[in-house]
Amino acid sequence: MFRRKQDDDDPFAALKEANARGETRISTGGPAPADPSGGGSASAGDSGPPRPRPEPIVLGGSGDGAPSGVPGTPKRRRNGPLVLLTLVASVAAAGALVVLSDSPADTASERGWFREGGSETGSGTDGGGKQGGEKQGGGTPAERVDLVQPTGFGSALSLIERRLRGGERVWLLRVARDRVNALTRLRNGDQRSIDVAADLSTRVTDSGSAGSHKGMPVQQISAFAPSLATRNAAAKAGISTRKLDYLVMTTPFIAGDKADWQIFFRGVSERDSHFSASLDGRTVRRPGEQSTTTSTLRITTNGRTRTISGAQAQRISACIRRAGGDGARIRRCLP
Repeated sequence: MFRRKQDDDDPFAALKEANARGETRISTGGPAPADPSGGGSASAGDSGPPRPRPEPIVLGGSGDGAPSGVPGTPKRRRNGPLVLLTLVASVAAAGALVVLSDSPADTASERGWFREGGSETGSGTDGGGKQGGEKQGGGTPAERVDLVQPTGFGSALSLIERRLRGGERVWLLRVARDRVNALTRLRNGDQRSIDVAADLSTRVTDSGSAGSHKGMPVQQISAFAPSLATRNAAAKAGISTRKLDYLVMTTPFIAGDKADWQIFFRGVSERDSHFSASLDGRTVRRPGEQSTTTSTLRITTNGRTRTISGAQAQRISACIRRAGGDGARIRRCLP
């Protein structure tokens, strides 16, 4: 029973016992010693015929520096170089994946951060802005904006204000969804044009004389006025706001008149193509309709001043606004 326990603990116990009896030879792979008798070997106590020599069992060392005479695990082909190459290749592949995953997927060009003027971003300039038609970035990256909506129009007003000179005032604004054009009057009567694109880039140019237009401070213009006037006019006509073409804001040309908005739609009936709105965009009417507030005009010709009010004043004001800066057309509007 104790031998059985020993066999269980040592898997080579049977080989060792057989070797002790001379029945099995344990070899480490070296050449077998020559047999002087030329036959099989027998133990000292055997009296029978000689038995054939058993094949030697080849056992390798345990791989941990044990002597070759001590039985160990069977020898196996060493795959060290192959395993090392496989490990190196795996590490290299993992590193490539990390590099690819860390590279930015949305570059500045993919996001469309480049400005119409050729610069990626812009910053505010001095009060004079840039002359000669030079474009500048608006300082805000990103997508094109709807310049009729409060956010877009408010940004456009800020850019225009940033480029005004001391005492310069705005006398006309044309607002479309993709562009805002402002005409300004300098203190000396000269006129400049400040254009803001949908990507918030700006262009400032000299554009002759402002004539008799006095203009108004840009701070008096509400960022909500264009969108509010558009919604109110579209609701009055029963049409979609997507039919909007553009709006025009003009400051008073005649003393006593008020600044207002003219709203123009496209793809609609002639009756619904044009509306007038108050400066804040809340009150909307068709041209020629009586306004809820009475407008009074004071017209001076040849040194004589006349006061006109009511519906006639409304018609004259609408005619003058449509004439814009054309002096000949303005004179034809006067009674």
